[in-house]
Amino acid sequence: MKKGLAQKKSIFGILLFFLLFSVGLAAIPARLYVGDPYTWREEAINLILFHRLNVEPEIVKMHGEDNQFFVQNPKTGLWFSKYGVMNGLLNAIPLYAELRITKKLPPWDSKDRRLYLGVFYSVLGAIFGLLLYHISLYYVSSPALAFTFVFLSIFSTFLGHYLRATNSEAYQAIFFLVFFERFIFAYRTKFQRITPILWGWFFLLCLCLVKISYLILVPIAAFWILFFSWRIRTEDRFRFFMIGALLPALTLLMVQGMVNLHKFGSPFSSGYWWKKDDFSHSIPSWRVLANLLFLEQWGIPQHYPLVFAALFGWRRFFKKFTGDFVLAFLCLFVAVFMIGSMPMWKGEWSYGPRYFLFALPVFCLPSLFLLEAICFKRFWLKPFQLLYGIFIFLDRKSTRLNSS
Repeated sequence: MKKGLAQKKSIFGILLFFLLFSVGLAAIPARLYVGDPYTWREEAINLILFHRLNVEPEIVKMHGEDNQFFVQNPKTGLWFSKYGVMNGLLNAIPLYAELRITKKLPPWDSKDRRLYLGVFYSVLGAIFGLLLYHISLYYVSSPALAFTFVFLSIFSTFLGHYLRATNSEAYQAIFFLVFFERFIFAYRTKFQRITPILWGWFFLLCLCLVKISYLILVPIAAFWILFFSWRIRTEDRFRFFMIGALLPALTLLMVQGMVNLHKFGSPFSSGYWWKKDDFSHSIPSWRVLANLLFLEQWGIPQHYPLVFAALFGWRRFFKKFTGDFVLAFLCLFVAVFMIGSMPMWKGEWSYGPRYFLFALPVFCLPSLFLLEAICFKRFWLKPFQLLYGIFIFLDRKSTRLNSS
């Protein structure tokens, strides 16, 4: 029976992967994202052609104001993308394919680049779906239910937009999923092995190298390991914390500092010099929190209605999977707390509250229990199905308004 269930899980996983990949190909965006993605695509071109990260000053002059997209290292005088180096490394994959096939790699964009990037992001979307499907099976045994959850997570939310968009949200979500999965796997196996934890730290490093703001997750990860490994392990607690939390955290910070030193001239520089943000509010104002809940353009439930469904499963999720709940909750809570206190919390020039998209899929894992109850014909849930249908309708309406 276990063998049959394993085969069924594999079949659903393969089907999900090819379904998401096919939808991604069919829905390749008509236009590429401009602004920030242009910057790291130029970085990728220089990596491929000249094996260096810095770009020519002529490119900088053609793209925005000084320090808006590229910043100058005050020690070397070279110009670098102000964004994380992982963006350039990953975008080098489709651009290298373009070079090998077309035998040319012009700056900015080419007429064929949309296709190469579209295929690349279709693969990323399928990988994301497969990872979320795998994590979902930690909580429910039915592969059909996990398949449905992934389908709703993507196609009833604004996540579907960003998985095919040529921005960085797709691989941000992938890196966070692997980080989360490795940590909860270690928790489920009672921290018997250090390897899953170290892999989790590696993918957290990848996430920080996409966007430096993810460094806020480093103390969360270290605290989570300390708290739960100390509760579960009875031997070598201090040694496990040193090897599994403290040393990886210090290594991550050291690598990030070395990258900052090379690009910006100081390990403590972020590269964000264009405009000084006003941090007069140390905590998110009530107005920001209200907007994140109710505003049509920036409200999280509006753009990710599974948050509403997850409310009905949080209590059970916390009781049965305490470590998983705490990790998911802390990551999203700290992101809302930190980003909500900044003037750029909206993430404008984009669609929806994208700064929180990385954690929303795992934060909504408790909705699996509600979906499970619906599948078992619990008729008291009929009113909820009606309410959830209304949320889906509002989300689709918002999508049409923002695309018009």
